[in-house]
Formats: sequence, C-alpha cells, structure tokens
Amino acid sequence: MNDNRQMNSMNAFAFAALGMAMRVLPWAFPALFPRTGAYEASTGALWMAFMGAVQVGIGIAYLARAHVLPVFVRLISAAPADASGAASLPAARGITGP
Repeated sequence: MNDNRQMNSMNAFAFAALGMAMRVLPWAFPALFPRTGAYEASTGALWMAFMGAVQVGIGIAYLARAHVLPVFVRLISAAPADASGAASLPAARGITGP
C-alpha cells in the first residue's frame, strides 16, 4: 500500500506548535534538564532548542511556500506594465541644492 500523504497547512501549524513547545520546555521546566559538563550546559536543552527551531522552520517554510508566495506572485503579476513589458516607474526628479 503506497499511502503518500502530502503536507498541508494543518500539518505545518502542528510542526510549528510542536517546535515552539520544544523550545519553551527547557525554560518552563528547568529541573527536567540538569546542567552538567564543563560548560554547565544541558545537552537535552540544547537539543530541544535546536530541534524546536528545525520544527518551526519546517512549518513556516511550508506556510510561506503554500500561502505567502502565491499571493506575492499574484501581486507582482498584477502590476501594470508599459508597452515594452517592463514595469513602469515614476518620473525621475532631480534634487536641488540650497
């Protein structure tokens, strides 16, 4: 059975929410992430922060590609163009000195 379900907006929001939860967890419950080692850093907290950033990045990247980019393309393609096909710019004005 080949069940290839693709990412959708709900999955992207879930990825972003899970990533934010992973990022906040060490701050909310510091007792679960004891500071050990020479630098007094928690490997678990560092891993949760990194993976939280990855999860949020995956969710935001999908949402931007699926929703923001098409809107941006529609705005750009709706801009008026002159006969040569280039976008029209306002006339240049010189700056006068004192």
